[in-house]
Amino acid sequence: MRVDGAFVQSFVDYSRMDREVSDVLVQALLNRMRQALLDGHSLDVPTIGELTIHQSRPRALVNPTSGQTRELGGERTILFRPDRTLVRELNAARKDHDVA
Repeated sequence: MRVDGAFVQSFVDYSRMDREVSDVLVQALLNRMRQALLDGHSLDVPTIGELTIHQSRPRALVNPTSGQTRELGGERTILFRPDRTLVRELNAARKDHDVA
């Protein structure tokens, strides 16, 4: 997994850490978040939102010619629910930039 250099650089500027140390910290954090999602855990990122795993319900599919039944679906997907404050700030920022 590769993190965008601008993201790491902004972390370096904010934390005043060495670039390599910052890169390792960001990579470790993202890897831990990824592993938690793969393990089926939800992630609550303060002021950003929540990432949860959603399991779709499997459906029965019947072949009309042979009558054979198969299951379709049952996949897991990631669902993101943004923080309410973030949504309000995004919409307020958009209204400030709109031209009437």
